[in-house]
Amino acid sequence: MKRCFISGSMSIRKLPQPVITYLDKIIRKEHIVLVGDAPGVDRLVQEYCCFRGYYNVVVYSVLEPPRNYLSNRFRLNVVNVPERVKGAAMQQEKDKVMTEDSDYSFVVWDGRSKGSYANILRSIRVGKPVDVYLVREKKFIGHRQIREEDITKIFKREVGYSARDLLDYLHPKRFKRVADVYSFLIEKKLLKKVGNVYLPVVEKDERFKVRKWRGRIVGVTFTDRFINWWHKNVEPLSKENSLFD
Repeated sequence: MKRCFISGSMSIRKLPQPVITYLDKIIRKEHIVLVGDAPGVDRLVQEYCCFRGYYNVVVYSVLEPPRNYLSNRFRLNVVNVPERVKGAAMQQEKDKVMTEDSDYSFVVWDGRSKGSYANILRSIRVGKPVDVYLVREKKFIGHRQIREEDITKIFKREVGYSARDLLDYLHPKRFKRVADVYSFLIEKKLLKKVGNVYLPVVEKDERFKVRKWRGRIVGVTFTDRFINWWHKNVEPLSKENSLFD
């Protein structure tokens, strides 16, 4: 009997119909559902299995009691993680175990969730099939078509490229440190420094995404528009620096 690791973004509040159809196939084949205990997709999948009266489900958690455990007819697997591992890293350890325990994965993704992104890449890298439903684009990427570089492009377009990404990508003779990238963009009057935070000089400049953490602005990431600006105004595109294209 096959085991399917289902995961997805906590931002999702309702399962799209194509996802429900996919779950119905899993139930019809009587595959074992491996699911976490997070809000969002994890909880929604548990709710749907309860609605269908399908209890061939294992809920994985690093907490006892779990955050969401909607039926005592589901099996519970509490994953022990080392005491030194804290916060989000605990969930990452749980997800690694779930990938190991599964035969294939299904990820319902908003394109932004780092945890879902990591789950997709992990399945690809260990050679296990993974199907992805892109909620924003309303489409599937099946395991036969999925490629790591395409998934990374989707993620980077949603959250932006970091200054570290740019440092790895831009001409090494021009920039040695992340600080050099920021200094160059300040000199070009694209960014300004406010306290310890770098911000666009022009508000709503589509070359940048303003990052927030718990409601507080913490800096910027760089969009495809910035990459295009860079190639047009600073460094023409070549085979050696075509990572983002």
